[in-house]
Amino acid sequence: MSIALLREMFEKMVVAKNAELIGHYYDPDFVMYSEGLRQEFAEFSEGHRKIYASAISYAIEYDEDAWVQSPDRVAGRVWITTSRPGEKPTRIEVSHRRIPRRPHPPNLGDNMAELAQCGRARRLLIGPVR
Repeated sequence: MSIALLREMFEKMVVAKNAELIGHYYDPDFVMYSEGLRQEFAEFSEGHRKIYASAISYAIEYDEDAWVQSPDRVAGRVWITTSRPGEKPTRIEVSHRRIPRRPHPPNLGDNMAELAQCGRARRLLIGPVR
């Protein structure tokens, strides 16, 4: 996983609302954690397919000073602004971190808590690298 690939995912999949790319960018072992919610890949994929089919639109902003990258990991701060017809846009801060597919860190829950405390992130996405 690289910063360039993460940016590509946001542009080609999220902003373009291309649900066909979910399986390209997310591993089947992916798990999303968001404000107490836990979703396995299938539920995450199905939910995003429904959302992408709606009139929602996305804009992405990056904190260019927050990128951290190693050969098998990348982390960054991203803001996603969602807009729907007739509604005020909503800006969400996202901490996005990709971890290697195997082995999983022994204290995944502790790592999530640490990441959530590092910033003011409302959402935390964690999953295996594709």
